[in-house]
Amino acid sequence: MLNQPSGVQFLLDHNAAQSADFTNPKEVERRQSYVHQHPTSFHVLKCMDGRCDMAQVTETPAGTITPWRNLGGMFHLGWPTFQQQLLRALKVAKQEEMPVAIIVTYHFSASQPHLGCKGWGYDTEAAKAYTQKFQAKATTFFNNGVPVIVMGLETDRQALLVEGWNGETLDIRESLGLSEQELATKLTTMFPGCDPRVLRDLVPLLAGNSRHVTEVQNQQLTPEDVDHQEWTLAIGRGFDWLHLYNVAIIIGPFDVDISKPLRIGAGLLAENVTSGRVDPNKHGLVVMSASPTWRRQGTTDWSGAETKAAFFAAKTMRLIQEEYKEIAEYAYPLVGVVDMHTRLFHRQEFDSEADQL
Repeated sequence: MLNQPSGVQFLLDHNAAQSADFTNPKEVERRQSYVHQHPTSFHVLKCMDGRCDMAQVTETPAGTITPWRNLGGMFHLGWPTFQQQLLRALKVAKQEEMPVAIIVTYHFSASQPHLGCKGWGYDTEAAKAYTQKFQAKATTFFNNGVPVIVMGLETDRQALLVEGWNGETLDIRESLGLSEQELATKLTTMFPGCDPRVLRDLVPLLAGNSRHVTEVQNQQLTPEDVDHQEWTLAIGRGFDWLHLYNVAIIIGPFDVDISKPLRIGAGLLAENVTSGRVDPNKHGLVVMSASPTWRRQGTTDWSGAETKAAFFAAKTMRLIQEEYKEIAEYAYPLVGVVDMHTRLFHRQEFDSEADQL
């Protein structure tokens, strides 16, 4: 195996810094204060694309939004792992008397179609139709007990488009001057019958996105800036500390045909290299596999997390070596467990045979 590329230490250092911030008493107090004021547990279903980071585009404190990632933002409530983990998360929130809501997202580029969603073949209408279909199925699945909201993310300006149940759309690009009170009034009209606590807690997300879009506009990004430039392929969960725009393609462990999103993700890395958007000699190409746990080291849960992380790392590295030989020499594994109490990544040795019996 090649020498450890600089990208590995970069990610480890970034994780350590993010963990230190997450556990800093002032940040803990800020996060607890935010959750106290806005207790809704938002679960965001989104694409693995490195430009889709809801916490970043809404400027909300780390750990207050729960991300769920897969190819193209595609999910199925029949997938056993996804269903089990989602229901468990919603149950925990409800036990803590927190309102819950699911936000289903698609993303696109307003400037050039090929800067949109690779998972959907850059077909925004197909992606949008899928999210609307999922919304309908999820609403029935939860017997109208969990609000399901569709949002689009325009990645050029990192702006949200909120699609109301009444057919209206709130495009943040066209609503930068709205006050929080005006946003609240608009949401009440767009989502008739929705839990008012959820709508109230949605307001700071949209207000934060309005601020973020203004900042992005002031940066005057070029088409090259907003194109794919990821050099990390991340597999698993526990990556909500990875608040770095366009650095990592993040694939959740949910799809029953997990090889499909892995191939698309590896293919994107290969395209980034062959197109010249990414220099593999700069950071390397990091294959980062992580599994989260709330339990401590030495427990069965921790051991289980290590086993899952090892499995996905070996499977992904094997796929790259067999099917993407043009980038195989640059691929370097980084495997470990994320302690969800601290968001600290605990590295373990890579086992190339961990996906075999």
